[in-house]
Amino acid sequence: SPRIGEEQGSTWQPGPLQRVPAAASGPETYALFRPSEVLYGPNSSSIRRLEAEMVGVRLGDVYDALALPWQIDRKDVNGPFGSDWTEGLEPDFWVSTDTGKVCFAALEATPSASSPSSSGPAAHVDRPGQYHKEVGGPWQHFASSPEAPGDRGGFHCCVVSAGPAAAPRSAPSWTLVAKLADFGLAMGRDAGLRVEFAALVRDDCEALVASLGPHDECRSLFCVDEGLHLPAGTLLLADPAELADLGGDGPAVPSGLGAGRYPVYISKDEMDTVCRITVAFHPVSAGKVSPRFPPFASSAKVATAVTVATLLPVSPSPSASSTAAQPAASPLRSPSPAALARPTLPPRPQVSSPSSSKAAAVAAAAPKEALLSSSASSARRASSAGRPAAEAGAA
Repeated sequence: SPRIGEEQGSTWQPGPLQRVPAAASGPETYALFRPSEVLYGPNSSSIRRLEAEMVGVRLGDVYDALALPWQIDRKDVNGPFGSDWTEGLEPDFWVSTDTGKVCFAALEATPSASSPSSSGPAAHVDRPGQYHKEVGGPWQHFASSPEAPGDRGGFHCCVVSAGPAAAPRSAPSWTLVAKLADFGLAMGRDAGLRVEFAALVRDDCEALVASLGPHDECRSLFCVDEGLHLPAGTLLLADPAELADLGGDGPAVPSGLGAGRYPVYISKDEMDTVCRITVAFHPVSAGKVSPRFPPFASSAKVATAVTVATLLPVSPSPSASSTAAQPAASPLRSPSPAALARPTLPPRPQVSSPSSSKAAAVAAAAPKEALLSSSASSARRASSAGRPAAEAGAA
């Protein structure tokens, strides 16, 4: 009988999911981690909500098996991509792709003889900024993203200045990570697991957010490549198909649902040095990338202090409703001049223990069994038509 739970062979039916009017309010407790702490620390599986045997697996090892074999393509390269959710965004740069991948390519300190010349359709991009190319035309440089043409055809790439040129031994190393999420339904089809965002993070910087709230970035986070160096101090973000003309080399990441024009966000540390470069493939990520790490830190070049942000209603997670909807509202409001374009998290509690103890505290506060019962997670799942997000570790 279902009423006798101790009886062998009995059954139990869980209660139906219920939609809540709003997520629980209050400050969001979080912790910051370096890439190595998230990917290889003693509590990596708990922080990332993965099975223990998945800790050492990279994105390229499992993505083809997890992702569905279809993507969105652009019919005409002379026309727009048609991504409605990118309208109204004000990122630092833009990058477009028609192959369904975005390459994080390190540029050479000195262009080699085999590099493209500085004129013609295959011009070498050697200056930081936004680039745009009409079909059959040359690459044109723009000092800032608003000056460049929008989503009206052609191709987009960008060059980010991440620091001075340095020898590999003295230059900081970087790790490329990507977060998987269930995109729900797109164009009437099951989109399944896709890359929600990809981020190149400096290894010595705590620039990955772990929490039980909407700003968590560590769930189903995978390593794409590590030990990367930028000999010229510059990074090219472009469609891999353009590298033959542009130069540079580096790993590529699948871009969400496929072809599109995607926002690029630059984050800096307390010393006003670039510590993270993020490409968002979903509106949920586009509204949450912090421009500063720690999020409450002010620029060394700005006299005004960053005002503590105020938490607003939680944005929906990648789902059927958010994939084709208008851009998700920003979950935080920050009146600080240093964060006008993007929200920041409220200050985290003071952490005086070593990083291992910090990781243990986060793991203890976020066990895999209790994850689905958190109010923020339940609200996100209830808002996606009762469809629970897929666990990458279970797959």
